[in-house]
Amino acid sequence: MLFSTATGYALQALAALPQDGRYCLAKDMAKALGLPGPYLAKILQTLAQAGFLESLRGPRGGFRLARPADTITIGAIVEALEGPEALEGCVM
Repeated sequence: MLFSTATGYALQALAALPQDGRYCLAKDMAKALGLPGPYLAKILQTLAQAGFLESLRGPRGGFRLARPADTITIGAIVEALEGPEALEGCVM
């Protein structure tokens, strides 16, 4: 299965988020990962709306995991970003 660009960026960003509950700014993550900032911010907002991340505005804000990393599956990320039909025919 090939991932979309958005899903690939999402997986990179999720892997880079600290598991200690600290917030990370989208622009800082984009710079550290070499990804386009505005596009990554949009992806992170989608993940927050899907319940994978929490977001907080302001100078001490950013994004952080909304639940433990070991409860987030690649299939769930693909479904959140590409829709349930992206997983049709996949064995999970």
